[in-house]
Amino acid sequence: MMRVYDILVIGEANVDLILSGEDVDPNFGQKEKLVQDASLILGGSSAIFACGAGKLGLRVGFMGKLGNDLFGEFLIRKLQEFGVDTELIIYDSEIKTGLTLHLSQPNDRAMLTYLGTIESLRCDEIPPEIFTQSRHVHLSSFFLQKGMQ
Repeated sequence: MMRVYDILVIGEANVDLILSGEDVDPNFGQKEKLVQDASLILGGSSAIFACGAGKLGLRVGFMGKLGNDLFGEFLIRKLQEFGVDTELIIYDSEIKTGLTLHLSQPNDRAMLTYLGTIESLRCDEIPPEIFTQSRHVHLSSFFLQKGMQ
């Protein structure tokens, strides 16, 4: 039987906003502080794994949930850049796409996460037939996916 995917990844995708520099500790009291660098990148263990497998040339499908927003659009483009099939992604206009803000110093980092769609995918939203279309199913970050638990 021919399988559609070598790997079907079920899980979370979110954006990572990384602010980095020598001193990224915030000063409350509306005091502005400048940082040396900022990057917006694809985040989420599931999405990162899917992109890595796609980069290796495997046929990869991604099943997850994203908000119908700019971050969701950004993540779709990034997944597709690595050859990941995004047809199984569910869009939810009621929930924002998840985000992690990283405050990164040379030897340490702090993270603040807004879960948003990260925790919203539910088992009953996964069509059972996709399991027979894949050689391997990969589920990651289960501890964050409250809807899957």
